[in-house]
Amino acid sequence: MLKCIIDASTLVGVVVFAILMGCIYQFIFRKFTALLQGRRGPLVLVYRDLWHLMGITRILQPLYDVGKLLAKNTVIPGSAFKPLYIASPILALVFAILSAVFIPLPGMPILSSLEHSLSLAILFLALYSSMVFIGGAASSSPWSAAGAKREIIQFAFYETALVLAVLLAAVTCGSFSILQISMKTRSLPLSITNPFAALLFLLACTGKLHIKPYDVPEAEPEVVAGPYTEYGGKLLALFLTARLIIIYTCISLFSTLFLSMGLFLPVDPWLSHVFFPCLAVVALSILHAISPRLRGPGAVAKSYLILMVILTILSATSAVILSPLYTGG
Repeated sequence: MLKCIIDASTLVGVVVFAILMGCIYQFIFRKFTALLQGRRGPLVLVYRDLWHLMGITRILQPLYDVGKLLAKNTVIPGSAFKPLYIASPILALVFAILSAVFIPLPGMPILSSLEHSLSLAILFLALYSSMVFIGGAASSSPWSAAGAKREIIQFAFYETALVLAVLLAAVTCGSFSILQISMKTRSLPLSITNPFAALLFLLACTGKLHIKPYDVPEAEPEVVAGPYTEYGGKLLALFLTARLIIIYTCISLFSTLFLSMGLFLPVDPWLSHVFFPCLAVVALSILHAISPRLRGPGAVAKSYLILMVILTILSATSAVILSPLYTGG
């Protein structure tokens, strides 16, 4: 039981690292998307004469936003169901943190070595998403309600795709331990032997992270900011912080399961742990830049279902064929 206990310093370190990496991944996403669209995008280094207004770098822009929101008053709509409205962002942050502690770091497996660490990580990722649409529904705003409805519809599909992707990875390797899967695929990453499962995982990430074409819950011209419309101040800051951690968890989990954290290359483990997730971020930014937003939940459901069925059949076939390579059967 002792190995399941995380001391406070380790937990704080994991949370800080997850938030910082979430900022970096979000910056890379915005920067690469802008370059593909012929824009300059956020600056790595701000012009010196603007440092006092904008800070030294835009990489930490999400932290500036969070800090600004923490300094503002929190306004709660009079018609909102206050217990759920207040509890949702708090629980979203808690579940985001719990999902991050299952991501192994070089030399620090944390809780990734647990026998069912993969199942627990997916559970907390799902609970985070549920807090998003519950909070939107609790605000009683028509725009928040519309965004929450879209989130629920999309949730059903991207969570299913995520569960299928990780299940196929687990079946292929004969383990539900994140660390064990990463070690078993060290010499032969799953992204090479079963690219369909990797694509299925990235498909799920487009929905969970609201990346085009699956960003209808936050479509600004239609539903303002979706489930977050009525949130502001400290409660919105909690949601934004949780989102940074979720970005880190999703991208790092993909790297761990399908890219073996880069352990198959003779380079520094920390360099691999930072570099390889960036490849997934670049892939998602390319998809975001070239894709139009799907119009309405119906189009989302239809396209998700078709892609999910095709990728599941192909990845399941690959898992059955390739399983002996990893399990020794």
